[in-house]
Amino acid sequence: MRTSPPLRTHPNAGCLPQSRNVVLCNADAMLFRCPCIGIDFLPMMILMIIGAIHVFSGVVCLILGALIFLNTKGTRFHRTLGNVYVLAMLLLNVTALCIYRLTGHFNLFHLFAILSLIMVFVGWIQVYFRRHFKRWFYRHYVYMCWSYAGLIAATSNEAFVRVPALKAIVHCTGNWVILAAQIAILGACALLLSLNRTRLHERYGRLGAT
Repeated sequence: MRTSPPLRTHPNAGCLPQSRNVVLCNADAMLFRCPCIGIDFLPMMILMIIGAIHVFSGVVCLILGALIFLNTKGTRFHRTLGNVYVLAMLLLNVTALCIYRLTGHFNLFHLFAILSLIMVFVGWIQVYFRRHFKRWFYRHYVYMCWSYAGLIAATSNEAFVRVPALKAIVHCTGNWVILAAQIAILGACALLLSLNRTRLHERYGRLGAT
């Protein structure tokens, strides 16, 4: 009777949390444990593809978000960019929920991905069902702004982890600088929303009047 080749721990498995995200090698593929159901099922190649999609969609969201906020609202160009932004954010956050290599289990970053999905969905709903909502335009603007602010905050976190110069700053000052950057970004978003409220109402109030 033919027996399956033995499973062995991957050389890098020691860097990962024990028992939750163990990397195994069986014949042709390295498998990662899915903490949701406790089954080793994702080949290393698939995880690499998921990671590449996550990074690509994140870059697309950063670029599209900037273009959306810098251009006139309510135009066909704005709607086209907005639809692509929503799809890219959906792809970004869904792939984020498939990545567990950092801790080996559901963590704060996955919670942020879920919150981001909620903000994008609620912001999109305001437009899609705008005939049923009053003041839909401002709510759409607020939720989309917060989704983009969260994206920038997450990007800054990744930068502190991966960019050598920023890693050196964290090493010298401690992790508090990462938290300070997140607070500064989210605080700036809250300030801009407050300052732009009157201007948006005067310029685009007719869009949300019905």
